Amino acid sequence: MRQHSVPARLPGAVVLAALLASISPAAASSGPALEATPDWPAIVKDLETLATSEMVKQSVPGLSFAIVQGDTLIHAKGYGVKKVGTAAAVTEHTVFEAASVTKSFTSVLVGMAVDEGKLKWDDRVVEILPHFRMYDPWVTKEFRVDDLMAQRSGMPTYSLDEMGLFGWERWDLARAVDLVEPTYSFRAQYSYVNTLWTWAAGLVEKRWGLSWENAMARRILGPLGMTESTVDPEVLPYLDDVATGHIVVAPAPPWPVPADWPYRDAVDVGGPSASLRTTVLDLAKWARFHLAGGTFEGQRLLSAETVSRLHAARSSVMSVGPRNLSYAQGWIYDSRSQGPVIWHNGSSLSMHSIVALYPSANVGLLVMTNEADNTIPEGLDARLYSLLFPAAAPPTGAAPTTAAALSRPPAPVRVRPDGVVPLLPLARYAGSYSNPAFGTITVGEQKGALVVTIGPRKVGLPATHFSGNVFTLLLPDYPGWETKATFDVPAGGAASRLQIEKLTYVKEGWFERTGP
Repeated sequence: MRQHSVPARLPGAVVLAALLASISPAAASSGPALEATPDWPAIVKDLETLATSEMVKQSVPGLSFAIVQGDTLIHAKGYGVKKVGTAAAVTEHTVFEAASVTKSFTSVLVGMAVDEGKLKWDDRVVEILPHFRMYDPWVTKEFRVDDLMAQRSGMPTYSLDEMGLFGWERWDLARAVDLVEPTYSFRAQYSYVNTLWTWAAGLVEKRWGLSWENAMARRILGPLGMTESTVDPEVLPYLDDVATGHIVVAPAPPWPVPADWPYRDAVDVGGPSASLRTTVLDLAKWARFHLAGGTFEGQRLLSAETVSRLHAARSSVMSVGPRNLSYAQGWIYDSRSQGPVIWHNGSSLSMHSIVALYPSANVGLLVMTNEADNTIPEGLDARLYSLLFPAAAPPTGAAPTTAAALSRPPAPVRVRPDGVVPLLPLARYAGSYSNPAFGTITVGEQKGALVVTIGPRKVGLPATHFSGNVFTLLLPDYPGWETKATFDVPAGGAASRLQIEKLTYVKEGWFERTGP
């Protein structure tokens, strides 16, 4: 789901460079082999020092990380606490939200269906799922299985994600895709989108006759022995060792997410793109499976050809110094100076993680943290790479923290202007407004202030006057969440429409007045 910005330890800021030419799939196996057996005790000590120091600097209560080489577990350990203000220690068995790391699991399920002859990469999606629609009818017709997971749909980044906060369900988001006007031409440019992964999972469900959750359990989690992992939210209350997520809005200390937080289910709405809960020990098995080219403990689960295809570059993303990055199929192909890294990270609303594979060294790194906006997973990746390959050129510019941050526009700057225009009577803003994707919302007056009520959950967003006909909307019980609401008010009349900044994916976020 939500993704974040740039490692603070790397100089500079995220700068989008010219799009790269796609890296050849054959390049995935290139790069130098290790010159000597790594000094694992020294490497682990170095990473532990970095991790624990950054936990203090970045206000991260707890994390765990693991390293594998081939089929050998080199290290797995937890650090810090599961919840700020408590003494409950994180262990290697502590369950975290993996967020967008889930995408690499869904792509494997699709790959398994391809291996079995139940799908082909160039199958038209609409011929298998007749209800599939994109904004452009030609794109609907031409959209292939290979396109669903390659982040090249042309849709704006994060399209429709906010719907999950307001009570819409997984397929509500997926079916609203045809209302999203593209930002780019189909297959022309990278753009990080979560909603299409539900359609990818739908292909598996159609061909196998299993729900995505059951397919995950039967085809991946079970065969890999990932007994500490689940994509079923009903299992969570029965788990004993689970990390609490945290949100940090500086300068306030980490805010632990309550057990009854109304937005906790947002990752489950994301489902095939976001809902895996797991441990670093289980992710170590996932890394072993990929490093072994689709086998695990002697059992082949996925063809080596399909593994290579999932790791290979599809959509050019950006270049930073010697690094060229491209999106693959649930992975980032990261071409570095001493050999490629195949990685994907993820941020839920309150946790952050990474899985990184170093094919040249036959090594995998797994990092999970219980705070959303830290950069420790990416920092450990950069440090481990430099320790494995001492000749690697140091970064010469900013490196992206996440797959999605590469194309995300900067956050708006909230500067209250001088000479604030007097507020109109609140009655001129009140009423009902409608948008094709987000339905009807209501704007009403409560205790002398406006409240915007939206979604099946009927979430009330308090509105604070900003300037003129512009208000700031806050999401209750979600520190740091805010958006801008702009009313279009004809002279002498009531507002005719309302634009919500975070919902600009459909009709530029405009809601037309439908009633008083």
